[in-house]
Amino acid sequence: MQWIWQNKDFPNFEYNASLFSTFEKVFYRNAGIIIGMSSHLTVDNLEQLYVKWAAMVTIFILVMGIVMIHFKEGWFVVGGGRNGVEFNFLLIVVVLALWFPNGLRKNGR
Repeated sequence: MQWIWQNKDFPNFEYNASLFSTFEKVFYRNAGIIIGMSSHLTVDNLEQLYVKWAAMVTIFILVMGIVMIHFKEGWFVVGGGRNGVEFNFLLIVVVLALWFPNGLRKNGR
């Protein structure tokens, strides 16, 4: 592999635009599909969608941290222990509260 400045044409590059046309068409088509689909969502739906995905990813990372690192150290992070699961557990509860701001009640109750 060579560095970009080791290229014989550096810094005066030339490219063939026709090589990118297929990728560009696919990109614009897919971007249009995403924009079209999201235009039917309200702001609240979009916010909840982003919060849902962010919460799921964050909880997954925190649980994996508990399983792989913190569980063997015990419950407490400070005081008698070190590197425990206490703080990760607190963060999971906070993320769940953000994910479900109205609790886990069924609609209409």
